[in-house]
Parts: sequence; structure tokens; C-alpha cells
Amino acid sequence: MATPFSFPIIKLPKERELPIVLYLRLHKVIMDSVIRKKRRNNPNKPKNAALHPPCALLRCAED
Repeated sequence: MATPFSFPIIKLPKERELPIVLYLRLHKVIMDSVIRKKRRNNPNKPKNAALHPPCALLRCAED
């Protein structure tokens, strides 16, 4: 299944799922690089990028 993102969506078998904290840390790293890339392409763009869907779902599950 193709995704509109340039980074791979990480799918792990259930017994090897990462704790939410690691997902959030990974999400921050990914989004920081995405934001940096966007800012490089267009310095006038807003600094905060939207969550990518898997992490948005995790964020919802956490609340």
C-alpha cells in the first residue's frame, strides 16, 4: 500500500510493538526533519507541521 509520505510507516508484529513513548520520540524526530525540509523549501511556511496519521491515531489513543 503506497502512502503519500516519503518515510516508511513502521509496522511491527503485535508482540514486538514499541511503547507509546518511543513512538512519540520517533514522531518528533520525523516531524523535525519534515519541518526542517519544508522550511528549507519555503521559509515562509508555518513552522509546525500536521501530525502524520499513525502518530495522530496514537495521540488520540493516548488521550
